[in-house]
Amino acid sequence: MRRHRLIITLITLAAAAIAGGALVQRALRRTSLGDVNGVQLLASVMERVRESYVDSLSQDELWRRAAVGLVDELGDPNSTYLPPDRLKRLTEATSGVYSGVGIQPDRREGYVVVLAVRPNSPAEQAGVQAGDRLAEVDGLAMKGWTIEEARNAMRGAPGSTLRLVVERGSARIAFAIQRGEIHVVSVARAMVLDGRVGYAMLSTFSDSARLELTRTVDSLVAVGATSLILDLRDNPGGLLNQGVAIADMFLDKGQEIVEVRSRGSAREM
Repeated sequence: MRRHRLIITLITLAAAAIAGGALVQRALRRTSLGDVNGVQLLASVMERVRESYVDSLSQDELWRRAAVGLVDELGDPNSTYLPPDRLKRLTEATSGVYSGVGIQPDRREGYVVVLAVRPNSPAEQAGVQAGDRLAEVDGLAMKGWTIEEARNAMRGAPGSTLRLVVERGSARIAFAIQRGEIHVVSVARAMVLDGRVGYAMLSTFSDSARLELTRTVDSLVAVGATSLILDLRDNPGGLLNQGVAIADMFLDKGQEIVEVRSRGSAREM
C-alpha cells in the first residue's frame, strides 16, 4: 500500500511539473505574440506553484523566492538580494556601528572564548577579559555554539541587559552588562617600525575609514615616520567612496582611480 501511494504521489508531482512547464511555455509563446505581458506570466506561474507544489508556501514566501530568483538569474556576481538580516549586517559592517557589549568572540576546542574586548566598551567596563571562556548567555549553555550564534546572542537593543557567565581558570564569574552602541574603528593597529617606517592596518572601508586613516598618518608622521606600510590583509572591503578617498590620499592629483559604469553612462572617480 505504501509503495502504491508513493507511485501515485510521484505521478501526481510529474503531472504537476509537466502541467507547470506547459503553462510556462504557453505563456511564453503568448507573450512573444503580445497577448500576455510579463506581469501576467509571473502571476500565472506563481498561481500554479501555489496550487500544485508539494509543499504549501505563503504568498509572502512566493514573492520572496521570486525576488531571489530574479536577481540570481541576472548572472551578475555583483548583484544580490539582501533580506533584512543580511542588510542589517552589511549596514553594521559599513558604518562600523552596532549595539552590543563589545566582545570579539572566537571558537576554540568546542567553546566560544573572548578573543578581545573593545576599548571603553560595556564588556571592558564590566571586567570581561580576553581569554575568558563564554559559558552561559541569558541562562543558555554556550558549549558547541558557533561564533555567529554567540555574536547574535550578545547583540540587542541599546540599554537591554546581557546576563553572561564566563569561566576564567577554575572560576565562574557572572556579569550583568548593559548593551550600548559600539563603534568599530577602521584602523585596527598603527605603529612606527624600525627605519622610521609607519605601519597602519586598515580592517574595513567603513564610512569613517578616510578620516581615521588621515588622523593615523598624521600621528605617525608627527612621531617620525617618513614612509608607510598600509596593511589591507583580511580587509573584506566596504564602501566604494571610502576606498576611492583613501586611494586619492596616495595618488597624484587628477589621476583616475576607478570608473563606475551604469546603463548608458560612465563616471570616473
